[in-house]
Amino acid sequence: MDMSLRSSRVFLLTSLVLVLSLFFLILSPFLTPILLALVAGTLFYPLYQRLDRRLGTRPNLSSLCLCVIITFLIVLPLCLLAVRLASETQQALLDYQQSIEAGNLEIPGSSRLLAFWNRLTRIPGIPELDIGASAQAAAREVVLFLVRNSSAILAGLAGFVADFFIMLFTLFFVLRDGESFLN
Repeated sequence: MDMSLRSSRVFLLTSLVLVLSLFFLILSPFLTPILLALVAGTLFYPLYQRLDRRLGTRPNLSSLCLCVIITFLIVLPLCLLAVRLASETQQALLDYQQSIEAGNLEIPGSSRLLAFWNRLTRIPGIPELDIGASAQAAAREVVLFLVRNSSAILAGLAGFVADFFIMLFTLFFVLRDGESFLN
């Protein structure tokens, strides 16, 4: 009887550890957004309480309004930064393309670098190098890198958006039911 009780306890304990580890594996992709939501909920909870008092103790509306405000505080600057970065990158590539087609690759400070390089190539044993061709090859490699990795970049962006929405969903309930979570 004692052996049977011991073996059933071991079996139950082993099953519990197995189920908890599988549960952790299922939730592991979502741990970062959930933890971010908990941190954001802790930071914005006093603001939520003030907003809730202003709206007449309507927790769903208060939590939704604060989630929308947080979304605008995070998404709007990121979108502006992404648009600006894309615009600057496109302009730099166009400027580079035009300077290559015109035959003059003008980079700030390049005249001093070119003069230094010309003095350096006069030293015996240093091979001559076409800097323009090297710059073209480097730019071509950068463009090829971006083209090759565009799917990974888009996948990373999609993952960020998914994690952000999971964080917002969790944040809504953390704000709305924060006191009951603590209890």
